[in-house]
Amino acid sequence: MQGDKLIIDLQGLLLGIDTCVIAGIVEMESIPFLPGQKGFVSGIISLRGEPVAVAGLSAAFEASSPVAGRAPHKVIIARQSGRTLGLDADGGVLSFLWNEEIKSGRKTAKKENSFRYVEEVVETARGDVSIIDWRLIFEDTARILSTHGAGI
Repeated sequence: MQGDKLIIDLQGLLLGIDTCVIAGIVEMESIPFLPGQKGFVSGIISLRGEPVAVAGLSAAFEASSPVAGRAPHKVIIARQSGRTLGLDADGGVLSFLWNEEIKSGRKTAKKENSFRYVEEVVETARGDVSIIDWRLIFEDTARILSTHGAGI
């Protein structure tokens, strides 16, 4: 997988997302509550007047939240082809991985639930980085929200 990545470190779980889809990063003390929250949907924020659903990465990847309740939430806004999604890094540490630092990439089996949202794993000097499939997280978020009041 080519291109620079934004890295989210969730207490040793390294997740990456292509920088070309990042529309911004918003820091918030808390994510506005969504009544009846379920799944990994954290809430909904307003970005320049546009509602944006927020998915919690810790919950989606079944990882412990790094510093829940102590640090501000860093919400990464991913946007491409008319889709916009906020990815809550749950206070995790953000950094960059430049294309030159990527040693190799390998596809991963998507059998385990926590790796459902991984497109590829790349090797780096920092360790393996799981490149997330944010579009699949978007689709599942939309499904969760659309079935929210339907009793499904």
